Amino acid sequence: CQIHPDQRTADEWNKRTQQEEFTAYLSAVAYPLPESVKSPYGASNIECCGRLDTKLYLESAKEYLQKTQTFIEDTFRYSDVKFKNGVWNYQDFEAKGIIFCEGIMAMENPWFRNLHFHPTGGDILKLHVDATILPQQGRILKRKQWMIPLGEEEWLVGSNFHKGNRDETPKKEDADLLSEQIATWLNVPIKIIEHRRGVRPTVEGRRPYLGEHAEHKGLFIFNGLGSKGSSLVTILAPMMAEYLINKAPLNPEVDIERFNAV
Repeated sequence: CQIHPDQRTADEWNKRTQQEEFTAYLSAVAYPLPESVKSPYGASNIECCGRLDTKLYLESAKEYLQKTQTFIEDTFRYSDVKFKNGVWNYQDFEAKGIIFCEGIMAMENPWFRNLHFHPTGGDILKLHVDATILPQQGRILKRKQWMIPLGEEEWLVGSNFHKGNRDETPKKEDADLLSEQIATWLNVPIKIIEHRRGVRPTVEGRRPYLGEHAEHKGLFIFNGLGSKGSSLVTILAPMMAEYLINKAPLNPEVDIERFNAV
């Protein structure tokens, strides 16, 4: 549910709902919100959307790969990567190629130093909110910040931006500021249950980094998907697979070859 912060935004939203390419995704019908949510300029529905529980997904993927004996949990060391007899070697393993999917740690990767990362810290809060004063039926609320229902009167709230900051230690002042921002449109008492902080691998031009190293053939990168990574990966992962297996071209907007162009 998109809560409009002002009349201009509400008008722009309504214009988009009339455009054919958006009719399946945006609704001009205002969603009725309780008085606890400040929405003087109205609110509208975003259709066909949801939330990926990334923690659960990664844990499930890890469990599956462990069962197939194709997952190794260890500290990766760049110094152990060697190129011998036409293949890449890492400890006891040999491979035609290595794909680096490292998040913000790509800044330490010695082979992709030409790619520019701009770390951006962010905070997420888990809140307790009385279920009788907020809609709980799977309804995600968004104005500038967002609120995701977890059930049993718990919500995830985010997020903010700390440009150039790689500190992952939660700070009380950041939780207080995020709570104050939510309070500008949420008129209910909240209780902070948990405060987490992470670092986004923000990239130059807001376009992901996919492709092969210009000189060290067989070294690939798949990174920089940004805050919309859960949706972009459904397009970019198959594209990367086609690139690796069938030599299909990558979209020029995400291909790191763009940094090698004169």
